[in-house]
Amino acid sequence: MTIYIPVGTTASGKTTKCREWIKNNQPAVLVEADALRTIFFEKYTFDPKLENPIRQIMVACVLNWLDAQYNVAVDDAVFFLSKNDRKYFEDYVQELFGRYEIIWDFLPIPTDEEVRKRRKGTERGISLDQWIEIKNRHAMLLEKD
Repeated sequence: MTIYIPVGTTASGKTTKCREWIKNNQPAVLVEADALRTIFFEKYTFDPKLENPIRQIMVACVLNWLDAQYNVAVDDAVFFLSKNDRKYFEDYVQELFGRYEIIWDFLPIPTDEEVRKRRKGTERGISLDQWIEIKNRHAMLLEKD
């Protein structure tokens, strides 16, 4: 089984890449942080103090789908930006399940104009200027291998 994880900033196309990958790697499922936030809060809610439980749920979802013999695409905008978090995730999966193939797909950082285009019309309580600030913050945190 394989875990596919696109690594990128806000509006870099992670969700699109995950959906494309799933179509070509059946049986496969998508584990998405934004979907979990929406499930639990009935709307998209980002609160830094709630991110640890979201991470724990995401990892549990990945591990359970692997156990069920499914390929997994993981869509998360924050957790996999650092080398340390990627290493932690790899070690954890290996410790519990042995060696699985993990594909890290580093996506290009979008321009401010691309962020405006991709986020226009999304209702998440964040302005387009705030999305650009988030993208720039993510870009500073991004560590490639």
